[in-house]
Order: sequence, then structure tokens, then C-alpha cells
Amino acid sequence: MNRSNSSTHILVRALPTHRKRGKHVSASFEASSARTCLYGTRTEILQELREWASGDRFPHEHFCWVHGPPGTGKSTLAKTIAEELDSAGRLAASFFFSRDRESRRNPQVVFPTLARQLSSFNEDFARALNDCRAKHPSVDDAIMETQLLQLIIEPLRHMIPGPMPWVIILDALDECSGQSAASSATEILNLLGLHAKDIPSHIRILVTSRPEHAMDSAFHVGSLHPITRIIDLHHMDASIAADDIRRYVHHELSGEWAVREGWKLGAEDLQLLSTRADGLFIYAATAIKLIKGAAESGKTPVDTLRILLHPEDPNIGSQLPPLNALYLQILDRAFSRDDPSTFKLYRRVMGAIAHLKNPLGVRPLACLLGMDPNSIFYILRPLQSVLLVPKDGGSQVRFYHKSFRDFIVTPPERVSESGGTNLRDFFFPDQAVFDIRLAEDCFISMSLILHPNMCGSKDPLRLNNSILDLETRIQVHLPAHARYACLHWALHLNSQARHETALAKHRLEHWTRTQMLYWLEALSLTNDLERAIDCLRQAELWYQSCDSPSNVVIQILKDGQNFVRTFFDPIQQSAGHIYQSALSCTPDSSLLSNYRGLLNSSVKVLQGRSSGWNPFLWSATGRTGWARSVAFSPDGRRIVSGSHEKAVHVWSTDTGKLQTTLHGHDGWIGNALFSPDGERIVSGSFDSTIRIWSPPTGRLLNTIQTEATFIWSVTFSPDGTRIASGSGDNRVRLWSAHTGKLVCILEGHGAGVLTVAWSPDGRCLASGSLDNSIRIWSSSSRNMLHTLNGHSAGVLSVAFSPDGQRVASGSSDGTAILWIIEPGRSTYTMNILKSHNGWVWSVAFSPDGTHLVSGSGDKMIHVWSTATGQLLQTLSGHSAGVFSVAYSPDGTRIASASSDDTIRLWSAETTPVDPARDNHDGRIRVIAFSRDGSFIISGSDDKTARLWSTKDGRLIHTFVGHAAGVICLAFSLDAKRVATGSIDCTVKIWST
Repeated sequence: MNRSNSSTHILVRALPTHRKRGKHVSASFEASSARTCLYGTRTEILQELREWASGDRFPHEHFCWVHGPPGTGKSTLAKTIAEELDSAGRLAASFFFSRDRESRRNPQVVFPTLARQLSSFNEDFARALNDCRAKHPSVDDAIMETQLLQLIIEPLRHMIPGPMPWVIILDALDECSGQSAASSATEILNLLGLHAKDIPSHIRILVTSRPEHAMDSAFHVGSLHPITRIIDLHHMDASIAADDIRRYVHHELSGEWAVREGWKLGAEDLQLLSTRADGLFIYAATAIKLIKGAAESGKTPVDTLRILLHPEDPNIGSQLPPLNALYLQILDRAFSRDDPSTFKLYRRVMGAIAHLKNPLGVRPLACLLGMDPNSIFYILRPLQSVLLVPKDGGSQVRFYHKSFRDFIVTPPERVSESGGTNLRDFFFPDQAVFDIRLAEDCFISMSLILHPNMCGSKDPLRLNNSILDLETRIQVHLPAHARYACLHWALHLNSQARHETALAKHRLEHWTRTQMLYWLEALSLTNDLERAIDCLRQAELWYQSCDSPSNVVIQILKDGQNFVRTFFDPIQQSAGHIYQSALSCTPDSSLLSNYRGLLNSSVKVLQGRSSGWNPFLWSATGRTGWARSVAFSPDGRRIVSGSHEKAVHVWSTDTGKLQTTLHGHDGWIGNALFSPDGERIVSGSFDSTIRIWSPPTGRLLNTIQTEATFIWSVTFSPDGTRIASGSGDNRVRLWSAHTGKLVCILEGHGAGVLTVAWSPDGRCLASGSLDNSIRIWSSSSRNMLHTLNGHSAGVLSVAFSPDGQRVASGSSDGTAILWIIEPGRSTYTMNILKSHNGWVWSVAFSPDGTHLVSGSGDKMIHVWSTATGQLLQTLSGHSAGVFSVAYSPDGTRIASASSDDTIRLWSAETTPVDPARDNHDGRIRVIAFSRDGSFIISGSDDKTARLWSTKDGRLIHTFVGHAAGVICLAFSLDAKRVATGSIDCTVKIWST
């Protein structure tokens, strides 16, 4: 991805580059906290895995998928077989995923980590990997498919096979989570399936996971199915599982521990406890921890076992599955329901632990929540059968098993009542409430910790990686809870269970005005600046959904995104450049420019500063060939493009990174776009086929073989039930989107149909042809309603306005036309838009219908007013013709596809908030916002204070009266008065 290059980079472009951190992480079987199988248990499954790994019994099944519900011992089996293979010198690599460790759930580090381990395992692989990295130094940052090909498959070809196959293990793959857990895990599987034929036969891959739908589809339906051995733990012989659990329980509750306690587990209790486990080893393990830890709660093992097997309240968990019933018993035993203060404390602590994005130790958690660590220890101490609670207070508090966190976060519907009390009210914190509470906690932590030059660098222009003791300084000045707050505040704010509070809204408003630049400094120092844009975007989305959002706050959040995007490289390398150069080069129209006077800078821009942000956001290049089409997903988070390379590509809108490549067509892609629900992609190709794909999995759902010569254009109907296609045989065809069957053929054009578009209500269809005409069809009667003639050459693109009253078209005559069709009449009016110097390949309306964007062979993108036909803006940057343009669903961005092999994203916001330019005559010392965000007041060394409107940037009033510079300001709550403080030792109250 290439970020925007601005002329303002001249001052900082000379910064030397620095080596990025490696992408590999510690995720091998040795890093897993899972135990190995007790000797004599799981013997049949382990033997089957050994036989699979040897290749003798299952020679053609190079993959093995072990799956089962939570608690069936998948990770224990994986670790056991990993240790055996490692001892035998046959474990090539392993990745044990973990949902509660960010580094071990990130899909982007999987292949680099496996490559690192493989290079340690085999010298031939290591040499080949070094050659690869020399040729492709940025491969760790590439898309996952490129990582797999260059870091794994290519070096594997250089390994000389041994006498026995080598094994790679991926444990708990379902816990791999990028933006979507399902899409991340299945993307890895789809890539492995797509390139399975390229993986040498002496490599075997073992995968364990829960039996989630996406995983099940990949192994039972996809290309992996014929080469995979599948082991279903849930449907193994129940008597064998029961015997294994009985052995395990007897082993754990006998021996030295039992002698020391002076207690022996009776045969009847052993049988009953094993039966209660119902085949779940995690049930047995949790019960054992509870019994062995009885002394922590002042009870004996005998008392604990009795309560466990014969609860005093038989209603507790009586309607729940055994594991959930056990968890509910543990919670009910730990706390008295007669103590409201304890339950309030429990919900605060457990709500936080369950909803943290990364685990924290007791002391960092206490700092984040503003609590006494002893209070947290008090709550966690009786829960040590389900939580790992290190006594040092610094090490992370963890769930022993993810099933308990699932139980807390998404409690079963049938949580029983006891004594007239609904236990749900006591034990299960509301996710929406606690995410927003954690967001508020993050804002408080940042406000207490963040400030300029927080690590105390004496040279503000020094590169981060040249500060020898930077890590130590970060530990001191950015403690664990502050680092957590900087990374995760936006995720809590804009969580899936979105929630708004006036306090959270106020804290975000205050943060944008006082802390945002310091936060960027912290991200630079910790090498996490890549997360900044997404955080600010999430905050913007959440804030816009709040009641009465301030335009000023929204604009500052947008400015922050542009600030990071424009100055990313220098800020990433040197945190001090935020204040020393980037802020000085910030465009005058940005609200961030008001902060220049507040922070000392050694760089002064005398002339040449940009007046506004460059609308260019990013460009994506790669093995894509000419990009012929581009379209947004309904949620705006993805972009789909089709190319002459015969492939369909899906990109991240936020980062410009390629997420998925869909292979299958044998000809150029005419166009591709998402279904209205975002669950499918349709593509039409010069190979005469229409293909329908699943975006999350990349799986081909259907192929429609047509009789047409070329498929130039395809589009879903607004309800997603039909697909329209335009082709080189002069016809428009309608297809069933579900069955792929032909519904009808619309004939009338005298030449190839290059473009089709549905009206928003789905009642009409527009088609544009090389016969220079546009035709409007009824989708129900299939009759032609209108023929629009006005172009002098072929029609390349058509689009309906959001209200369905207008049609736009682009033509090879170099014009775009806005057509207004009279309802119920055959007449129409047109407005010809002339400005391009080449064919107009594509047109698209903004979501509100006020703007039209056009892309042309002259390399330019034009934005027009649909009301007046006036050209409002020209976006230049492509080095070849622009084939396709599209507005994002929220109207804030424009995507473009070009024959220069790039996809580009642009800001569609041409009129940002522009504070008044009647500048002070001296340095600005201080600024303040009114409570409702309608006004800004600035104080200066020129002895004045100035009041501005944030709506239009207008200077409202200049307050003159101080004998020296103004250094402090404050609005009254109603903004009718303002106080100014000066170096002249006076405070003045003014009426606004």
C-alpha cells in the first residue's frame, strides 16, 4: 500500500528508514499452557494421529482435522502429539492460537512465525528463506497468500525429504481473529486448500478447532476434503471417553496430594464425578481444581466434593448442560447473594476481565479501573478453579479455558432462578455496558499518563530506534494499563454491542481536544502507529451515531486520520516529529493547525503549506493487472475489483491491503460487485461465465455458463434475488441469483451491451450499448419503457440516482450526461457534462444524490454537482485511464480502478471545516472549545483573544484589553461569557 505523498514531506523525507520489528511471535507448542494427555488415556485417538503422521495408513490424507466442542481435549491432544513428534525430530513447526493473547490470534503473523520455526528445523529451508527475504524484504507485511507462497511453499521445495513425513500443527485455529474470526481462520484454510498441490508430499498439516460452520465447510466441501483425515471428538465412543476421564480424575485426586490431605476418593464418588463430566475433560479439570483449592475458601476437599455432587440448592444449573451447571455452581459458592456490595464489586471486576481485548495483571487492571488491587484479589481468590490468578499482581489474569469466558459473556438463556432470584442479574455483566465502561476507563488512564515528550527524550528529532533504553522508558512512563488504553479504547467504544453514555461522549470530546496528539506519540514510541487510523475511524463512527454530535469533534477525528495518513512515515520513525515538523506542515484548513502555537517547534513553514488535505488516501498495487472495475461492500469496509488478470480481488477499505483473491475465470473480468447483503460477490468475465462467490471463505458458490460472447457487466437486483448481465451479443439477460437459471432475455440493442444498472426499487433496469443508446426496461413486464438518445458514441456506463428519478451515463464521446425522466411519460431532459478529454468509462452517484463522479481515459476523476452540472473537483494521480469509480455507502470516499494497475481511494469530502484565517499577529498560546462545540476561542501573544464559529470558520469577535499575552481561557457553561487570563496578571470576563 502506498500512502499519500504530500509536498509537506520535504522537511521530513530525509529521515533514514529503520528496520521494522519481525512479524514472528512465540506461538509454538512450548508456549501453550495446555497439558499433555495422562499416560493411558486417549490411546485410540493418539494412535490414529500417529498413524496419520507416519503416512503409512493414510498416505493420501496430507491434512488432519481434529474437531469437537469446548472441553473435549483438542489442545491437550495437539500438545501431546507435538511433544512426541518434536522428540522424534519430526515436528517441523507449530502455531498454538490463543484468543486471549493478541500476538497468538493475529492471522498476519501465522506464516512468518511458521517460516521462522521451519528455518530452525531445516538448514535447506533456512537458506531458501534467506534468499526469499533478500528478494522480497517486505514479505512479512504482504497479504497472507503472498506470505504462504514466498515464506512457506517456495522454501519447502528446497527441503530434501527425510525417511518419515514432517508435521506442522495449527491448534485452535478457530481462535485466529483479524477483523472477523471466521474469515481469518477460513482464509488460512482456503489458502492451504488452494495451494495444497504445491505443498510437498512429505509435509503433513494437523489442524484442531471447534466444529464451527466455516471450518466445517472448508474441510467437508472445499478442496481440502479429499486430502483430509477428519477426527470428530464429540462422536467418539462415549464409554472410552468416560473411562479416560475416570483415570484422569483418579490420578489427580490420589497419590501424594490425597495422603497429605488425609482423604481418599471413594469409588462411588469417582464414578459420579466422571459421569457428570459427560465426556468433557475440562469439566473434570475444573472440578479437580475446585476440590484441590478447597482450602482457599475455608472448606475441606470432602465438603467441596459433597457440594459439587449434591448442591444445597438443586435448582442451581438444573436446566443447563453439565459444564455450564458447574460454572454456575462455582460462582454461586464464591459469593453470598445477600451482600450487594460484593456483587457490585464482582460485576465490575469480572465484567472488565471478560471484556478486555488483551489480559492484564491484577495491578495494571486495578490502575485501569481505578481500584485497589486488594479488592480485585478479594473477588478473584475464590475463582481460582476457573481463573489463573498470579500472586505477584503483575502477571496476566487468564481464563483456564475459553468456555468459562463464553459462559460469562454469553450466558445460556435458561439460567435458573433460585429462591426467587434471577441469577442472571448477579453473575453476568452486560457486554454493552462494560465495553463502554472500559472505554471510559481508557480515556481516564490516557488523560493521567499522556503528555508531550512522555519518555523524556532530550533531542525531539531523535529517531525512536536510536534511543537505546527506549523499552525501559516505555515501561516506566507508559505502564501496562496505559499501553492497553492507547491500543484498545476505540474497540471498547465501538464494540459490537454498541452503547452510548453521556460520560463516554464527553470524554471522547475532551480527548480529541486535549490528548489526541499525545496519543499518537505513544503509538509511535510503541511501534503501533498502524492502528491509529482504524481507532480514529471507529471513534468517528461511534460518535456520529450519538445524540447531537459536534461537527468540530467529527472534523478533528477526520483530521487526525488525514494527519496520520499524510505524515505516517516520519511520525512512525520519530515521535518528536509530530510536534517538530508534521504539525507545522499541517494544512491551514485543518483544525489541528490551531495547535501549532501551543507546542514549540523548531520548524516554521514560511510559504508553500498546503491549504487542505490531499484527497488521495491510498493506492493498492500488486499482481492484479489492469483494474477494470471497483465497488464497495454495503458496510463500506471492503472493496471488490476485477482485472484483466482473470481474478477478482477483495481489499480492505481502511488499509488498502489485499484480503482475498478469487481465482476461477479464464478471461478478463468485465466487472464484479457485492450483493446487497454483502454475503456474495458476482463477477462477469470475457470467458462467457458469471460466477458467484462467498467473500468470507473465497469459495465459489455457483458458475453460470452463458451463450454470450463476452460478459461486460453484471449487477445484483436491490433485493439480491436476480442478476442482470450485459454482453457482447447485444442482449441483456436476467438470472436467478440463487439457482443460476436464466429468467429472461431482453432484446433491442443494436450492438454490444457494456453496462447494466438496476433502479433503487428494482422495478427498472437501465442498459447502455455501443449503439450509442440507453434503454430503460421494466423488470416485471420486461418491456422497454424508454430509449435515451443523446450520445454520439458508445455508452460505457449507466447509473441510477438514489431517488430513481435520474440516470447518469458515460460515453466514448467524452461526455457524461444527466438524464431526468418524466414519470409516466416518454419525454426526458438531459444535462451534458463536458470536461473530460477522453472516453468516460464510469459514472456513479453519491448516496445522497447531490454529486456525480466520473472516471475517464484521460486519467482524471471529476466530481460534479447534480443540481447545476458544475464541475466541483478534479482528482488526479492515476497514470493511465480510469475504468471504474464508486462512492462508499456513507459518501465519504471514492474508489477508482485504472489500467495503471492500481486501485485508489480518495476522500470525497471537498469542504472540510475551515477555521477563520484572520490570524493572530502573535503566537497562539491557548485555545478552548465551548461545551457544545459551536465556538473556539484563541489567546495570543498579540494581547488579544479571538472568538470563532466552528461551523463556517468566521471570526465573530476580537477581545482587546489585556496589556500582555493571553495564556488561559475558559467558556461559561452556556457559552455566553468567556474568561481570559493574561501575563499582565489580570483575569477579564467578556460577553460573547
